[in-house]
Amino acid sequence: MTEPRCGTPHHRYPDTLCTEPAGHYQPDRDPHAGPLIIDGRQAGAAAWDEPKEQQHMTDRHTADSITSDALDQLYDQLATAEQACEQLQQRLDHAKEDLRHRTETATAAPGADALRADQAEAAIARAHHVANLIAAGAPWTANLDDTANRLREALDGQP
Repeated sequence: MTEPRCGTPHHRYPDTLCTEPAGHYQPDRDPHAGPLIIDGRQAGAAAWDEPKEQQHMTDRHTADSITSDALDQLYDQLATAEQACEQLQQRLDHAKEDLRHRTETATAAPGADALRADQAEAAIARAHHVANLIAAGAPWTANLDDTANRLREALDGQP
């Protein structure tokens, strides 16, 4: 018997259902993920968080108000995010190559191959989601160990 699945629908594509294990979802850490279904056809994979209110920035620097130290801090954060994105891209490239290799050499029943391919696509979608969070400046990106752990968890599907 297989483990129960989450089944949460995507907020924009209701035919897209989460194929992660039931109870997995933790906002900004473990997104929902599954094959993207648009107009009844599979169109790749998707990872998503549940919709929430958009946060507005209140303490925004302007060219006239930013200090040299604050600018240096922003450049440091940018460098950290770029490094994390580069590491994510390397892991993503490795995951794609692994998926390609497994798909070419699979000898199991077609249903098992499809499930493994769906799981691999979901892992890639989760990694893309983490990359988007990094690019958006998620607060945990300041800690490289934490960022690396989140990337590993996204690719492995482990909380």
